[in-house]
Amino acid sequence: MEDNIYSPPTAVVADAPVAVEARKFYAVSSPKFWVLMIATFGMYRIYWFYKHWALYKRRTGTPMWPVMRTLFPIFFVHALYEEIDAEITRNGERHEWLWRTAAGFYIVGTVVENIASRLGSMSVPEHITAWIQLIAALVVFWMGHIGQRAANAAVGDPDGQSNARFTIANWCWIVFGVLLWSLILIGLSLPPEALEG
Repeated sequence: MEDNIYSPPTAVVADAPVAVEARKFYAVSSPKFWVLMIATFGMYRIYWFYKHWALYKRRTGTPMWPVMRTLFPIFFVHALYEEIDAEITRNGERHEWLWRTAAGFYIVGTVVENIASRLGSMSVPEHITAWIQLIAALVVFWMGHIGQRAANAAVGDPDGQSNARFTIANWCWIVFGVLLWSLILIGLSLPPEALEG
């Protein structure tokens, strides 16, 4: 059977992905999020939070200081997650998540993490404060990951494939983190008397 050269072309038409510059929120894949968060001891969340607010400001023109929102995330994580959820609804996407709960646990984890870092000066044993900090940090990371998955859905990139590759800057931070983790593990493996003096 021959093709009719006068028939209209038949091609699968799909929605074009939203250009990175046009996105209202920061997209990143889950593996990259976790690697950078753990390798940098959570410092990645500063960049992560800033990128969300900077993109939001650029796309909406809302007068705000992304740096201030980044420095005080416990006051602005609810607003960020609410805006992400509103964007999901506006775009007609389906993404089930409890954004208020995720934001609440993000705040609690951040506060507990900060309090635990000061417990050492109150004669609380270091191994107890270290465990409290670790658990609190993991709660914050997990709640950040929940928010990131929602942000990916909001920008039409559910798997964060547009930002899944590691950049040179990412690798520099990972190498720095691995060296720091190595020093910590070496320190933990030494007997207590080796650390005295």
